[in-house]
Parts: sequence; structure tokens; C-alpha cells
Amino acid sequence: MTVAYIPLVRIQVESASQERSRLRRCGILQRVLYVFMRSAMAASRFGAEVGVDFRQLMAFPRVLLYVCDQPEESAVLCMKAGKCQHPCSQCEVKVDVAGSSQVLDAAERDAIETLERQLEASGHRQRERERARRETLEAAESSTGFVPALAAMGDQSMSPYLLYKMIGFDALHGSQFHWAAYHAGWKQMTIDQAIAAMFAELAVLHAEMIGYTCSTAPLSMTLDVGKCVADRAERFVTLYMTPIRGPQHCTKVHRLLCHVIGAIRMHGNINNGYAAITECLHKEDKPCFERTYRGILDFTRKVVVQAEGARIIQR
Repeated sequence: MTVAYIPLVRIQVESASQERSRLRRCGILQRVLYVFMRSAMAASRFGAEVGVDFRQLMAFPRVLLYVCDQPEESAVLCMKAGKCQHPCSQCEVKVDVAGSSQVLDAAERDAIETLERQLEASGHRQRERERARRETLEAAESSTGFVPALAAMGDQSMSPYLLYKMIGFDALHGSQFHWAAYHAGWKQMTIDQAIAAMFAELAVLHAEMIGYTCSTAPLSMTLDVGKCVADRAERFVTLYMTPIRGPQHCTKVHRLLCHVIGAIRMHGNINNGYAAITECLHKEDKPCFERTYRGILDFTRKVVVQAEGARIIQR
């Protein structure tokens, strides 16, 4: 079910057009999230009556899982994307050591402290004051100077502080080959044997993480199984990936190394947060996008009519 469409924001012909467009896109995204979730936000704090089996119960909705890729994660949480100082939204690891075994005990991101700094930076940006202070706050948390709308949900900025724990665990992406690290770690083993061993280990790790079964819903994992998966993930990164491809200072490898057990504890298993399952649904809206002429005034309306109309006809 399509809940909302976000307007298309194009780059205008103006000074600092790239930065201004980025700020507009971030602001519009947070406003759209607030508009279609405002009733759920109020109910998460004050409750809403729900009828169940001829009884009236008080329900408090919660956001426990957000399945997305890394750019969408950064946009929704108002975090900087790319090679920023703190690339991981779940902990305070620095970019120059992310993906290495040195950060297995990195401190978790403090939701309250991060939100307070984002609120202060947002106030400075809106009133166009204390630019140096705002840039310092943004650099400290690798934020964009906006406040995430999801923080208004009762479970995100209040106990148990799930704002930076609800992100689903996504699969690993590839990177370039590192000859010096390969020769240092694998000595005389030929390159084809080393790569075959790495992919064999990756296949075993992927099978344990995703676990294709005959069930339509992924099975839950126990913490003991999660510990085994986390140990195998650490072994894959330290003994196979790093010696062959060199140190990978990126969020994908860092989460594989440090946040597997946390994702299983939070979401029940890894497959619940696998973004490829939902990204394949983009193909349904792509033909509808191609049928429009990308007009800024009626683009959203045409995509909605085309996509929703096609889904109704298919039913």
C-alpha cells in the first residue's frame, strides 16, 4: 500500500544552488513524514482506542523496524551521507577506523544528546545566526542541521530510545581489490584460490544470515544463533575480506562486523531488514515514472494516478 509520495525538488538557478536544493529536499522530506504520521505520533504518546473482539483497548503504536538502504537511512535520520566523520547511525565510530576490529566496542549513539544538538543546530539555521556553532554541532554528530520527524514517536526519543536502533540490517555491497593487503595476508596462495575461499565463506555467512526457507515469513533467531552468526561475520571480515580487499572503512562492513547481534536482538532476524526485498518493488513504479514528462507542477499527481491505477487494475 502506498502511504505518501514526496514531491520532486529540482535544482534552481541561484547562488549555492546545490546546498539550497539539499536543504529544501531535507525539509520537505521531514514535513511529509510528519504530515502522514502525525496521528500515529500523537497516539504513540497518548494512546488511541482500538476495538478488539467487542472490547475497547488503548493502543500505543511503535516504530520497530525501518527497511531502507543507506541513502534513505541518512535522509530520514537527518544524518550526513558519504565519508563524514561519524558514518554509522547506530554508534559513534569514526570513519577512519570503521570496518576494522579496533571498534568492536564502539559506544552506541546517544539519542537524547544527538537530538539536542540537532535541535540547537536547526534553531541556528532557521534564524541564520552563529554559523560557526551550527557547523560545529553538525560535525560532532555528522548531522544535516535538521530534526528527524520520527523523533516525535513515543519510542524514538523516549525509553527505550529506538531512533537509531530501528534501522534494518542491509546486505553487504562490494568494493575495489587491494593487492598489497592480499599479498600480506594470503602469502603464496594464488589469487583465484583466495577469491574462491572468500566467496565460499561469504556464501556460508549469507546462508546463515538470510536463511532461505519454505516459510513466507523469515524465522526468528535466538541470541545463541545470533552470536554464532556475529562470530562468523567477524571472521569473514578479519580473515577474508580485509586481507584480500584491504581495510574497508564503510558503514556496510562496519555493521557486518559490529552490529549483527544487535540487529538480531532488535528485529528477530537479519532477513527482516534486507532492503533488496523492498527495493524490487521500485520496478512497479518505474514504468509509471517513464510515462510522465517530469513536469515539476504535476509530476507527483501523474505518478500517483499511474501507479495506483495500475495496482487497482491488476487486482
